Amino acid sequence: MNLRTKNGILYNVDYEKFLDENGLKGFDDFYNLEPDAVVKRVRDERATMRVKLKSGGGERIFYLKRTVYNPLLEAARTVLKWTKQFNNMVHEFEACRRFLEAGLPTAVPVAAGRRGSIRRVETFCLSAGLGETEKLEDYAPKRFSPPLDGGRIREKHSLAKKIGRLARKMHDSGFNHRDFYLCHVHRFVDGGGLAILDLNRAAFFPGGVLGRWVVKDLAALDAGPVPDGVLHATDRLRCFKSYLGREGKMTAEDRELLKQVNTRAAALRVRGEKSRRRDAEYMSREAAGGG
Repeated sequence: MNLRTKNGILYNVDYEKFLDENGLKGFDDFYNLEPDAVVKRVRDERATMRVKLKSGGGERIFYLKRTVYNPLLEAARTVLKWTKQFNNMVHEFEACRRFLEAGLPTAVPVAAGRRGSIRRVETFCLSAGLGETEKLEDYAPKRFSPPLDGGRIREKHSLAKKIGRLARKMHDSGFNHRDFYLCHVHRFVDGGGLAILDLNRAAFFPGGVLGRWVVKDLAALDAGPVPDGVLHATDRLRCFKSYLGREGKMTAEDRELLKQVNTRAAALRVRGEKSRRRDAEYMSREAAGGG
């Protein structure tokens, strides 16, 4: 992927002419794009929106992520929570580029930018729509809620293995996601392939991903809010063994890793439930008029 920086904007060169034709040249042009729909907004400072841009005689779908934050406050949070804050959407542009170069399916980054001062920073990342996809978090309950015939059971087994192989390829390529929940793994409606999205926290390790980051990513896959009865312990084990490349019995080391993953997944479920309640309360206030 060829890149160019112009007017403070980082461009995917393949889209530069297209963006010019749509009048997108400066930071404000991108940051203030009129959304076709708000995809996600659970905080005042962060939003994901779908936008439509003119293409020939029709339109193309893109996704715009915007953030605004106080860098001094973020630095304080990093120290107090002992964890890095990820609000710069230029990072997501770079992560998408690296994923694609490694052969990992994700959204194509189109443009990104950052501007601000010591007290306020605004960033954005514009990416091309993937086409018709569905979050696995939504797809699994619709497709695999019981009762299942033999064909659906085999399909679920195949999907579990596919997820495990994708996670292993991501780690072997040196990436950990840090938010590797099923809502961030999308299935293409046409063909059933998978893509990994929401890379704003993804990190790159040239020597491969090891230790706690492996545990965290695999635990996140197991910690999503999928209804009971849809995914069973055998499905989770099948995904885990596919990640390991195991067909037969697991080793003692494998079982120890699985124990760590299960322990972390239980903690993430508790934290995730609290987070979903906070998000639901925020959305309720927004719907009521922002009180």
